[in-house]
Amino acid sequence: DIRLTEAGLPSGRQEMTIDEDNLWNNYLGNINLKHQFTEKQSLNVDLDYAYYHQDQPSEYDITYFDGNDDPVREEQLRSGKETPIRFVVGKADYAHELGNKVKLETGLKGAFSNFDNDISLEKRGQQGWVVEPDFTAEYTLNEDILAAYAAFIFQLDEKTDLKFGLRYEHTESNLGSREQPDIVDRSYGNFFPSFFLSREINENNRLQFSYSRRIDRPSFTYLAPFIFFSDPTTYNTGNIALQPSITDAVKADYRYRTILFSLQYSFEDEAITRSLPSIDPITNQQVNSAENLDYSKVLSASVSLPVEVANWWQMQYNIMGFWQQDRTRFEGSFLTTEQKSYTINSVQTFTLPLDFTLEVSGNFRSPGVRGFVRRKANGVMNAGLQKKLGGNNGRLSVNVNDVLRTLNYELYTTDPSLGFTYEGAYLFSERAVRVTYSRSFGNNKLKGNRRRQTGSSEEQQRVN
Repeated sequence: DIRLTEAGLPSGRQEMTIDEDNLWNNYLGNINLKHQFTEKQSLNVDLDYAYYHQDQPSEYDITYFDGNDDPVREEQLRSGKETPIRFVVGKADYAHELGNKVKLETGLKGAFSNFDNDISLEKRGQQGWVVEPDFTAEYTLNEDILAAYAAFIFQLDEKTDLKFGLRYEHTESNLGSREQPDIVDRSYGNFFPSFFLSREINENNRLQFSYSRRIDRPSFTYLAPFIFFSDPTTYNTGNIALQPSITDAVKADYRYRTILFSLQYSFEDEAITRSLPSIDPITNQQVNSAENLDYSKVLSASVSLPVEVANWWQMQYNIMGFWQQDRTRFEGSFLTTEQKSYTINSVQTFTLPLDFTLEVSGNFRSPGVRGFVRRKANGVMNAGLQKKLGGNNGRLSVNVNDVLRTLNYELYTTDPSLGFTYEGAYLFSERAVRVTYSRSFGNNKLKGNRRRQTGSSEEQQRVN
């Protein structure tokens, strides 16, 4: 239900009913080979093939009312999005202990990704469904990434460890449609150094310092164009021009017994934000899409604190404070925003009679900022009850997410200099109750030794 006003007075209303399906199918194949040349030399090889298929049809029924709340006209739209995503990943990691206190780790990786994206929008007219050409197209993305890395790990003495490494990645990326080939055609390479130093002062005190540079590539679903209408004048879409972001981060950790203090500073160039509003000057519609900021600076401090109330009640608290500065490109100029915020995470674990365990977790985030869009405070509480069955009969658990139904994501922009005011609220998921039974079979010791990530774990994270 969308209410319209002019000069503070009601001027009309719109009712929109949305029927959307979001269907995903996927499968993954992995071949792994591990070879132990000697006690000090090993090789691990992974070959992955993954396939994802998204089908997202939507139908919209819209009724327009005048200022007297009388119906004026009706409109029907339907959109489609079909996106098969494929990638092949090969990865080889070699480790060699060069001495009692020096270890070499090196490796190669190739990731070859492809997706086809077929989107469409149709409006019902007197002669049937009519295609809207501005929102209908077929796109194809091909992305090839080749990487190599080497790292040395030194045990300088019994209490000091040092690690430094260098990774190089080269990317070839091409995205286009039949009508517009080579809309995006990039070829670039980057070096990513890393450094880690750890010093155990004594039994109760440890210091760590690290520096790293990393690349964060946009998810395939952000890149794949799509159309989803929040109301007749607002729609969400993908952004084929998204660039990867590069982050330089330094971090210092101090552990006193079981308490961990951390201080971190990061500078993210071309930072990616998932939803940034803009106004289409031709249609006067609001468009929400993932965008690159100019940069994002974050200074954070945190403390991780375990508390034992009793032998049957354990607490874990993680408290983080942030200072964040974002610079955003907007209509040919730059806007800079700053925000101080904090988050509190808590896990309460209760050991109950008859082998029952109750866990209650919660999270609270104060207001924050991303680009020129501000986020209101939000929080969530989850709960789970687990029963350990006797002998080797496994475990039975019941989990409830978002118990209080407070996981809302509310955004707003009220800066008059931008020329528009924006407010949006999203409920991520309905409350769900999950009942799970688990039991281990076979040699648990062998399973623990082989627990690992596949070679395509990074690529799988980009499908969301």
